Amino acid sequence: MLSIGDHDVALIVCDLPSRPYHRRSESIQRVTRIAAKSSDQPSVIVGDMNTPVDSVHFQQLRSRYRNAFAAGGHGYHATWPMPLPVIAIDHCWVSRHINVAACRLKWTFSSDHRPIVADLIIGTDEAGASR
Repeated sequence: MLSIGDHDVALIVCDLPSRPYHRRSESIQRVTRIAAKSSDQPSVIVGDMNTPVDSVHFQQLRSRYRNAFAAGGHGYHATWPMPLPVIAIDHCWVSRHINVAACRLKWTFSSDHRPIVADLIIGTDEAGASR
């Protein structure tokens, strides 16, 4: 739990296995169960999920969370592998209590992943109304 101003924000950080034969559905279901416990408050899920953002495995997570890049980003969304990324496997998801003002990807040679930077407004619903 983070305290940001007057708000408590649940932060879930993920680094799911990258093994080719790992069943990602089980790992994503575990993240979804953990996230469901915090979905009634401002919460953010971030990390390397080693699964494309458009995967069917995120369907249940999408019922309570929004992908920050889909909500506030534009342009090329691929995050891996650097220096020529071709797939979006790094994620930032936000609960309905958070509005995404902007989301962008940076370039770095310090990692084989592109970093995600999201400008979030805490204490609003997805329409931007204060809570």
